[in-house]
Amino acid sequence: MKFKSIYFVNVALILIAAFLAFKIYRVVMEPIEFERIKLKHMCAVTERLEQIREAELAYKQEYGEFTGDWNVLTSFVDTGKVTIFERKDSSFMYYDKRFQREMNRDTVITRVIGYQAVKDRYGEGFEGKMLQYVPMTDDAEFNLGAGKIDRNGVTVPVFEASVSDVVMLGNLKRRFDQYIDKEHVYQVGSLTEATISGNYENTKCKDGAN
Repeated sequence: MKFKSIYFVNVALILIAAFLAFKIYRVVMEPIEFERIKLKHMCAVTERLEQIREAELAYKQEYGEFTGDWNVLTSFVDTGKVTIFERKDSSFMYYDKRFQREMNRDTVITRVIGYQAVKDRYGEGFEGKMLQYVPMTDDAEFNLGAGKIDRNGVTVPVFEASVSDVVMLGNLKRRFDQYIDKEHVYQVGSLTEATISGNYENTKCKDGAN
């Protein structure tokens, strides 16, 4: 009887120790593991956001504005071409009526020398059909918008692509929900400011972290 009592006490102590070890892991190690996994998601997402920016800039080069339509942008990347220009500094003489004499004026001569497929311009792995999807998710999509704003009387085309942490880390919600920032959003560009920068420029990914 005494042996059985000792056995059950030992089993109980082992279970208690295991429970305490699990609690310690959750308190100490789980946040560390979450940050490691989150970094991988973040690096993949910010790389995709930069690809979206490159696609939008190429589109603007051709059409003078950005697009907020995924179908338009993906089709442009997969099948479109960008114009290749040659720019050359030059000058010419003209008669100035005000000073009543010939004067020299500098100018830039621009001419089209060819065209290049958008996909070839940015290299392997740059595919329009993939741009709208958030990496490492179940086909979640980035938010995309475009428009024009007024800055000191000048009309400026703008675009914005973004995804929230909630969407980016959707597959981790069941396990790490308490660590996910419900307010944070990764984005490139802005619909209210004349910028094409991303709010992730100083992240570890930009420092070469893997």
